[in-house]
Amino acid sequence: MRAAFPLSLYVHLPWCEQKCPYCDFNVSTDLPSNFTEFQSALLADIESSRGWIKDRKFSSIYFGGGTPSLVNPNLPEKILDFLRAHQLIDGDAEITIEFNPKETKAENLHRFLNIGFTRFSVGIQSFDDDVLQGLGRNHTSHHSLRAIEELEKIKSKKSIDLMYGCPNQSEDSALQDIRIIACSTINH
Repeated sequence: MRAAFPLSLYVHLPWCEQKCPYCDFNVSTDLPSNFTEFQSALLADIESSRGWIKDRKFSSIYFGGGTPSLVNPNLPEKILDFLRAHQLIDGDAEITIEFNPKETKAENLHRFLNIGFTRFSVGIQSFDDDVLQGLGRNHTSHHSLRAIEELEKIKSKKSIDLMYGCPNQSEDSALQDIRIIACSTINH
């Protein structure tokens, strides 16, 4: 008998400060003050999937979006608590949350570390302000550089997103993005 495939879980938190023009994800700029309905629906969906999950556990859990770092940390915490209570998380699971460079601050990172996140993925996209403006991003190169500094201070896995072939991006600009990351301790 073959071993069951490992499971991964993607939790889409669809809220952003603003929607980037290139984004095809379902996102909203209306961040609710109360996540009770969303949380109940999500946990009910997981519970109704138990027949497919069987005795397996999630080896990877990824909170993406949108900008998950914008939500009240109580929401991801309650989701993870539910998964733990139902013994659905593998002991070595990687638990990731996406951050916008503007929210990549020490207090935010530590708050999510304390909940149990093991990886932070920051959507830098570029360190070139002209490229960021062309992408419609709501952060600047200053925010991105500060995010790198904050990430380097914490003990967790970390990754960043870079984009290439963007409006307003030259070959030199793309290479400079790579140089900046190559000089950091971030290797993913």
